[in-house]
Amino acid sequence: MLTDTLPRQQLQRDFLRPGSGESAQRQQAAAMASARSALAATLCLSMAALSAVQLSRAQFVVETNSMRIKQPDSLAGEFDVAIGDFGVPLYGATLVGQVVIPAEGDKHGCSPYPRQLHGKLPDLPVILLVTRGDCYFIEKAFNAQQAGAKAILVMDDRDESLLTMSNPEDRPELAKLKNDINIPAGLVRKVTGDKIWGLLSQDETSTVVVEMDWTDALIHPDNRVEWQLWTSSNDGCGRACERQASFKREFRDTAVTFEKAGYTAFEPHFMHRRCDIDPNSTICLDNCINNGRYCAFDSIIGNFTKQYQPRQVVIEDKRQSCIFDLAQKISKPWLWWDYASAYSLECTMANGKYNNQKCADDIIARNGMNISAVAECMGDENADAPHALLQADMDYQGSTSAIQSHQRVLLLPTVIINTNQYRGRLDVVSITRALCAGFDETTEPDVCLSGTLQEDDCASGEDHGCWREASGKWDACVDTFRGHTCRCPKGFRGDGFTCQDIDECAEGTSGCDQVCTNTIGGWTCGCSDGFLLIGGKSQVGVCLPVDMCSFRGNVDSGGCEMGCSSSNGTATCLCPMLGLELAEDMRHCANVNECADANAGCEQICLDQDPRQTGYPFVCSCKEGFTPDPDNKFKCVEKGAFLDALGLGDLYRNFSARTGAGMGGVIGVAVVAACVTLAIGFGAYHFRMRHHAHAQIKEIM
Repeated sequence: MLTDTLPRQQLQRDFLRPGSGESAQRQQAAAMASARSALAATLCLSMAALSAVQLSRAQFVVETNSMRIKQPDSLAGEFDVAIGDFGVPLYGATLVGQVVIPAEGDKHGCSPYPRQLHGKLPDLPVILLVTRGDCYFIEKAFNAQQAGAKAILVMDDRDESLLTMSNPEDRPELAKLKNDINIPAGLVRKVTGDKIWGLLSQDETSTVVVEMDWTDALIHPDNRVEWQLWTSSNDGCGRACERQASFKREFRDTAVTFEKAGYTAFEPHFMHRRCDIDPNSTICLDNCINNGRYCAFDSIIGNFTKQYQPRQVVIEDKRQSCIFDLAQKISKPWLWWDYASAYSLECTMANGKYNNQKCADDIIARNGMNISAVAECMGDENADAPHALLQADMDYQGSTSAIQSHQRVLLLPTVIINTNQYRGRLDVVSITRALCAGFDETTEPDVCLSGTLQEDDCASGEDHGCWREASGKWDACVDTFRGHTCRCPKGFRGDGFTCQDIDECAEGTSGCDQVCTNTIGGWTCGCSDGFLLIGGKSQVGVCLPVDMCSFRGNVDSGGCEMGCSSSNGTATCLCPMLGLELAEDMRHCANVNECADANAGCEQICLDQDPRQTGYPFVCSCKEGFTPDPDNKFKCVEKGAFLDALGLGDLYRNFSARTGAGMGGVIGVAVVAACVTLAIGFGAYHFRMRHHAHAQIKEIM
């Protein structure tokens, strides 16, 4: 990391060193000697010089994007650009522009430009190229932005590997410009810059067009982004601490949304140093916990030093590490954001509640976490033993895997996305954009495709060479965070440049329950008569049987004259009365002539009946001189025998013999006849009642 001038160390930090790490600054031997002297004078600690030597060996992670020279052909090629630690990289996007160099005599870009920068191609934005030296990189970028440049490239002034342009934290009046710079800033190697500079300076008619590409600045392997925030709970170290606290509050909603939906896997980490001198010394006791193993990375400044010690920051860092660890174990990692954002607002050094146990516990309880479990995880800060979570962070900083994966962290705050260190501002829009660039193309959540983060390449109607259906209703252009891709829409098959409709019905992939009808780009499920479709348009759909006897308010029992039965969506008419059957229309009932079939079992005479009128299907009758058998409706008995059974036979015969007598005889015969008729009528009534009861029993059964 370099700031384009000899960096001044923050001497109050140098008595501590990162786990097994080294300094982010590239220093010359003479500068180191000066730093050691200043450090010794400031802290009066001989051990500080040794720590400074170790810090001098650090290598700041260099993150790059690509730059392609598109014009002229003589310079065509692709080159790496080191992304600056300030400015706003266009993660996931590209920028095509024309390179412009400053007027002669101002090649470093250290002074404000008197007028706006313009190129020879009015339709292309200006990308300013300046040389390294004479002022801080951040000053060059700020001046370029003020003059209308859309990006700045700084050409190294020596042949060496790419380095990261850093923010001059030891110059707060300049460092604060970081929040005002909105354009990308990058460093190119001297050999690359010399080619461009040489052509533009020698031929005023020449133009150099480049495409700066950040689409692969962050790796994007899959549909989930893993990212880390290396931070501190310290809110008393000045502007840097205030920025971190503000970010935790402002980004909380976005972070929680991403985590709950499974789009991201977030981890907070806390960077600490180790005390290299006597752990029982005052300076170690004030700054460190666990017998000097973990010491504050940032100092407390101003009036806060009267009330707080840096070791209290480490204690709160440990608490927040424990909260995240416990939140992960209950599958609610987003609870860390709930706690950290609330703590940065409610438990501050300014309100006197920082490191206040009750203030912290209130937030823990409010978020539904176990206060005792957090306390148990934290343990004793005075113990002469490592703490598992803090030690894991410290060990990782010095591990081989961290170096190989480019994750070594030397500055706070640091954001790592899919193993790449983020470069840019710590704000909601910038971090969200960077996270979106970490998704594999076409897997980005909808928030990444919003107009505030990128332009919809397909919205204008341009198909970019992708397939488009003749009616224009369907096309294969798919907007992505990085641009667009050609992919056949759902219901079509092809390579994105040629697409054909899929007949889901013919292929048996529709999953329809009964009836499938193919449509362009989909299908429609249907049901047979008597079934009701639930769903079914380009989805599976379910057919449920309908009670056809009462469906849609049928008052005629499904169109049936009498009874109705519904099964599997079909109405079946019934004729429940004995002596009736379904007519040919299968809805009405017709009388059955039982007498036509073996006289319905009647011994003598069968009389067919309509049960809808009489209540029974037929009646057995008898010839003259016979009467129905009371014990068997189908049989007939001779009337005399019947009357004998009733004890009236002799009376009947005696009076029958006198049919020729006078008036008295006639009256007597009439009386006897009436009695006989009454007896026969009673017998007939008895027979009919039995017959009717028998019919009802059969109907019931």
